[in-house]
Amino acid sequence: MMDFVQYQSELGLSPRSVKLMLSGANRFIGWVKDQGVDVPELASADAPKARTRRPEVITTEILEKYLEAVKDEDQPFKAILSVLPFTGLRVEEVCALRVDALRRHGDDVSFVFFGKGGKERLVPLSSEARSVLDEYAPYRMNIGSSDWLFPRPSDPSRYTTTASVRAKVRSIRGKCGIPWLTPHKLRHVFATLLSEAGVQIEVIKELLGHSSIKTTQIYVHSSPDAMRRAVNSLGG
Repeated sequence: MMDFVQYQSELGLSPRSVKLMLSGANRFIGWVKDQGVDVPELASADAPKARTRRPEVITTEILEKYLEAVKDEDQPFKAILSVLPFTGLRVEEVCALRVDALRRHGDDVSFVFFGKGGKERLVPLSSEARSVLDEYAPYRMNIGSSDWLFPRPSDPSRYTTTASVRAKVRSIRGKCGIPWLTPHKLRHVFATLLSEAGVQIEVIKELLGHSSIKTTQIYVHSSPDAMRRAVNSLGG
């Protein structure tokens, strides 16, 4: 039994994943027993215990390291990876943005599109996000006709895949020494930046496309710098 658990752990699976593997194996064993074959069960107690970890927070320093590493990437990955922490969009939403999702109203620029659940989303772009798109514009114009804002380099008729973007993030986190960095964590950055700027959580909820404020609260983290400023402000 422990040989099975040890093998799964050596593959790099988390304790939770090992438990899921044990559950699946035991369901298969149950089916085999129903066929009249006597085989031993795998005890769930053999699974390693999941450890409670303190949530990782992307500090300003970590964000700067990430953005510096992104500068070495080719387009459209450079633009996609750079815009993630400043829009709060899911990686699936960024990759599948159509050209007509980009709207200009005077000096204001926004993404207007249908997000998760088919709900229309309006995401005004910050100056950082606009700068990313301004730098990306010459590359995009050279591509020519395509429905997608971030066309796949090998086939402009299709958008850049989320799998390729996630692979880029894995590569970057290795360079930066930030093993827990994911596109989803970059979505948390946006929520935290807004919260620290004093934006109401109801507004952050709409920008992230959440149906519940409880979900939004999970995304908002107080950075060490913000906590220090809050404590220092008590002195008057």
